[in-house]
Parts: sequence; C-alpha cells; structure tokens
Amino acid sequence: MAEKTEFCRKCGGQFPSRGLSVRGVCGQCRMEAFLDTVKQLRTKRGPVYRKWATHYIASMEATILKLRKELQEND
Repeated sequence: MAEKTEFCRKCGGQFPSRGLSVRGVCGQCRMEAFLDTVKQLRTKRGPVYRKWATHYIASMEATILKLRKELQEND
C-alpha cells in the first residue's frame, strides 16, 4: 500500500502526509518561518514584530487600567 502524499502549502513540494504540519506546511518551510520570526523580533522590524508589539501594548494597557481601578477602590 502506497503512502498518501500531499503538497506543502508554502513551497508546493510533495511530501508524505505525516511529514506535513496540521496546516499543511513542510518542516523546511516551518523552520524558515521560525527563523524569520526570530529575526523580526530581534531587529524589532516587520509584521511579526508589529503584531507582537500591538498585543503587548494592549496587554499592558489593560493591566494599568486594572491597577488604577484597584487603587481607586482602595482609597
């Protein structure tokens, strides 16, 4: 019985089904995406960094508002 193969959604290469991620990406493409993410976070440039920074700022804003509310309740 031949093993089922599928194509990587990113590079288009053909791989055994078990060789692809749940999202249909091969190991090489996953590694390239990971290294690109690390590069963007280190250089503080690019869409991954902007997304991280946006979520970080929103999280800190929510924390500050929560702390302000607690301080006002304790006054």
